[in-house]
Amino acid sequence: MGKKDKAADICAQLQDAVKGIRYPGAGGERSYPLAVLKPWKRSMLAISKAELLRHFGLASGVLVEEVSVEYFFGDLPNKRSDWKTLYDLLLMELSNTQVFRVGETIIRVYIIGRGPTDEWLGIRTKVVET
Repeated sequence: MGKKDKAADICAQLQDAVKGIRYPGAGGERSYPLAVLKPWKRSMLAISKAELLRHFGLASGVLVEEVSVEYFFGDLPNKRSDWKTLYDLLLMELSNTQVFRVGETIIRVYIIGRGPTDEWLGIRTKVVET
């Protein structure tokens, strides 16, 4: 399998892994589905907050917080096998995995890592915090 095929394979695996998964809202807030991001090519070791905002067309003044993968997933991989599958897939197939929380109250979450062809791959969802 070529490198380009490997990136497409990872995207397909991510697509399968996120099917039916919704990130649980805290305190009875609405839960949101997860979606796979379109890969994009950047020759950098990590994505900066400014690069993230620029790539997704978000306003430069919006709050961006970077958290660990473990913080985002919390206890979910220990409680549910579908979350464990997704968690393991992200950590095994992607390097330099980063989690960005963008905004306040309705927060867009991007989990992004570097694939085998230096393309950035990942997933996104939303979280409501009131």
